[in-house]
Amino acid sequence: MGDKVRTFVDFWIQSHIRAEGYQAKGDTRLASALARKCIEMAQTEGISASDIEAEFGDIIEYVHWQIKRVNDDLAMSVRDVDRASIRRIDQQLEEGLIDSFPASDPVSVTQPSKSRYEAR
Repeated sequence: MGDKVRTFVDFWIQSHIRAEGYQAKGDTRLASALARKCIEMAQTEGISASDIEAEFGDIIEYVHWQIKRVNDDLAMSVRDVDRASIRRIDQQLEEGLIDSFPASDPVSVTQPSKSRYEAR
């Protein structure tokens, strides 16, 4: 029964837990509500709350940890995007510097806006 329980709960977690922001420390209301829904759906599959508890321990604590994990993963991916943007800008500046050498004008990543004459 353990594999069936683990498979069900893992799939349920992937399907129902989204990164919606961190909960206040000690606030398990969201985790409790999600755990109740998980147990209700598990019961329709012939899995009891005691089966889930035997496999995962405190299901509310497990769901709370999963919520935190999903939010941590999102925060990490946002930081990765920021790092990639910074690397891309650095690369553009470096290419501009190489292309303009030995010019005396500073390199700019942004393009100047069109003059009134060019805009016509």
